[in-house]
Amino acid sequence: MKTLRQIFDQVKDHLLKQQVAAKDDSTGECHYHTDNGHQCAVGCLIDEAYYDPCIEGLAVTDIRHSKAPTRRERAKILEQALIQSGINTDDTEVFILLEGLQTIHDEVKEKHWPSHLKTMEKDYFSTV
Repeated sequence: MKTLRQIFDQVKDHLLKQQVAAKDDSTGECHYHTDNGHQCAVGCLIDEAYYDPCIEGLAVTDIRHSKAPTRRERAKILEQALIQSGINTDDTEVFILLEGLQTIHDEVKEKHWPSHLKTMEKDYFSTV
C-alpha cells in the first residue's frame, strides 16, 4: 500500500501538472476520470484497470458515510478501485488525506491549488 507521503506527492504532482479541475464538459460536475483525460485528486490514484464510471457523482466520504443502498453499493466499487490501486482506505489518516485532497480539487480555484497544497503538506509532514 502507498504511504501518506506517496499519496500526497502523487496527487500534488498530478494537480500541479494538470492545472485544471477534472469536470464533466456538459454538467460541470467534478469527475474522477473525464472523457478528455483529466483526473481529479482522488481519480489520479485509481488505476485505469480498476476505474468504473459508476463511481462518478460520489465523494470519497461516501465510502464511510453513505446510507442509501444504491449509493452504498457504488461506494463499495470506489473503495475497491482505491484498494486495488494501492490505497488503504481503512487507514483513517489516509482517508482524511483523501478527503482533504478531494476538497482542494473540487472547491478551490485552480490558481490557489499550489498554496493550499503547500499548507496541507506543512500540516501533514512539517517539512516545508
